[in-house]
Amino acid sequence: MNTKTIIGTLATIVGLAATAQADPIVKAEVWGNQKGTLEDLKLGTDVQTGPVNTQVFVRNRLTLKYDGSKGNFMNNQLRIGDLYGFGVTAQVRAITAPLPENPEQYGLSLVPQGGVIYTAKGDAWRFAADATAPATGSKQMEFLFNESYTPLEQVVLEKEDLVVLGNGVVKGDPTISGIKGSTRAHVGYKAMDLLTLGVAGEIDYGTNAVPDQRAGVFVRMGR
Repeated sequence: MNTKTIIGTLATIVGLAATAQADPIVKAEVWGNQKGTLEDLKLGTDVQTGPVNTQVFVRNRLTLKYDGSKGNFMNNQLRIGDLYGFGVTAQVRAITAPLPENPEQYGLSLVPQGGVIYTAKGDAWRFAADATAPATGSKQMEFLFNESYTPLEQVVLEKEDLVVLGNGVVKGDPTISGIKGSTRAHVGYKAMDLLTLGVAGEIDYGTNAVPDQRAGVFVRMGR
């Protein structure tokens, strides 16, 4: 994520946060395993204007491997809802990765994506589900589930599940239909009202892929 993108995103979030019933969030995570490190930055805000809920969300994941290779994934997302918990989402993803024909060079691809969302929450829990697909005609479907629970006033438990189905998800053969996904769990401690610190674990899996585990820490400001 370049400096202009960060500044523009922060300006948008601050502007929305100045409106009524805004709910901003900034979350930074650092992960590591035997292959390298992963930095995950999330910026967003949630604004309620009358019956309409609008969310602006940016997520940037930077992977740095010990062999010197790297990759970057940035997702820019707009959500508008909700009608009985349902809404619509539009995304633009910027993916930087080594070129298959020349791993020493990197290419950038932009992937527009859209779909539907569902959210529900109570006094001590929150649930969100997204179902999206690329607007490029790719035969893929992506499902994202987020759950959070606050069993104690200062303890937060969170779980994120990502599942991608269709062609192009199997390593080594993009023509085969398959599945890939990840499961992430957080345990956080609310050090202050708008500051949460914690530890987390993540595992990636998929068709013809060896499961990959990571562990990390996170800091979150906001809800």
